[in-house]
Amino acid sequence: MSDPHPDGLSAFDDFLIHQVPEPVRHLATSDRNFYDRHYFNAHAGDDSFFLILGLGQYPNRGTQDAFVTVRVGDRQTTLRSSRRLADRSDMSCGPIRVEVLEGLKRLRLTIGPNDSGIEADLVFVGDHSPRLEPRQIMRRNGRVIHDVMRYCQSACYEGWLSLGERRWASGDTPLRGYRDRSWGIRPIGRPESADEAPVGDRAVSGLFGTTDFRRLHMSCRFEGFSINIKLHEDGAGRRALEEAIRLWHDGRPPESLGRPYWENLRFSADRRFIEQADVRFVQEGMPDKVLAIRQLLPVYLEAGTGYGNRTLLKWIHGQYRGEEVTDVATFDLNRRDPVLAGPIDCLAEMAFEGQRGEGLFEYTLFGRTDGFTGQGHFNEWPQAAAKE
Repeated sequence: MSDPHPDGLSAFDDFLIHQVPEPVRHLATSDRNFYDRHYFNAHAGDDSFFLILGLGQYPNRGTQDAFVTVRVGDRQTTLRSSRRLADRSDMSCGPIRVEVLEGLKRLRLTIGPNDSGIEADLVFVGDHSPRLEPRQIMRRNGRVIHDVMRYCQSACYEGWLSLGERRWASGDTPLRGYRDRSWGIRPIGRPESADEAPVGDRAVSGLFGTTDFRRLHMSCRFEGFSINIKLHEDGAGRRALEEAIRLWHDGRPPESLGRPYWENLRFSADRRFIEQADVRFVQEGMPDKVLAIRQLLPVYLEAGTGYGNRTLLKWIHGQYRGEEVTDVATFDLNRRDPVLAGPIDCLAEMAFEGQRGEGLFEYTLFGRTDGFTGQGHFNEWPQAAAKE
């Protein structure tokens, strides 16, 4: 795919959006880890399927990629595409396309015919104004390794999707979901070599320079409001990020729910799937509130999508794989596969203040935590089970 504008000009340059005296294609930073990404998920409010779609650009790597991963039953199928980055206004990659119909409100997701059997034409209609989350900045030895902005939004979908012979249409089945938009600097692609990495980077990772931490991202949609939770903490309970917000669908200002604490985690017997949990909100002068969580359909976020940087992962975000490449990966979730590890994006049923809702329960556990050993591989057995 040749670049029609080798000088860097793109359709975006006709909009009054420039931040630096360069074409939009060129950034204010030359950091190779700068990225710009859409994330969406979609479901029917039950355990029939859970779909996740992502599309990202990596201007300083000159690449763009996209994926769709879907769990149905005990199989997870991932469709993925990668190409050389040309015009940054073109948010398509292979059969996957994202279009902005009405900024911050309506976006169209299309998945054209392909070998995976996953096809869709969906319009995301936001329930509320996007929530801009706290900026996340991390330095190590003075160097910025993480500097990210993100906003989030829950929604209903108009349109349809088909997964093989099964088809869902919004006129027959309410389709719901969530999206986030994030951009900035965070580790992309393969880790730096020992010669490139600053002193100390090769020995430690994770929050606070430790490999023992827990990460929770949640968004649940109820009738009239959504709840968004972000929590990053290490084994000692120190927090790099926390927020728990109720977002009203009628336009009222967001409401802080207080400090979130997740507790009463119940794991499945054979892997680190959290089948049940509670999030307790603590606010001075007010009675605690509890959000109860029950697993519906967990998805391995690293299963062929490009997330992660483990050596065994063949498809990594930001890699140049050719002018335009599309393929499909499938996973049997009943088999022990080393690829099936890392963050879990779980579709969950949630209860709060007498209402039932559904939404994203995304969690990552690293190190020795909650009775498990190892480096966050979710198909390892807990200590108690390993002794039997």
